[in-house]
Amino acid sequence: MGPTSEWWYQEKFIPFQVVSYINAAGETHTYNKYDFLCSGGRIDVCGMDLEKYYAGRTEIALPTMKDECYNRFSNWLEELETETLWSLEELVARFEEETNSKIIWF
Repeated sequence: MGPTSEWWYQEKFIPFQVVSYINAAGETHTYNKYDFLCSGGRIDVCGMDLEKYYAGRTEIALPTMKDECYNRFSNWLEELETETLWSLEELVARFEEETNSKIIWF
């Protein structure tokens, strides 16, 4: 899981400001500073049945969300242990219920 690429922001028309700066060599550079950041990727799941899952691991696709939601969700997932494999929908529902936080998807 991690941040999204520059082209994704441009494709989604995420608002930004163009920022200029001068580096130590005196060169001027510019970059797009987006109003908010987004992340997504996958959730790595460990401790699964070795006969059903290669090396006892699997993954769940994680759609893009606002970065602060991603950070809260990632921290919550770090502590989560379950007896069965949950779907993304189950994970999100439990997260939102337990943390009283709503994930903002893109």
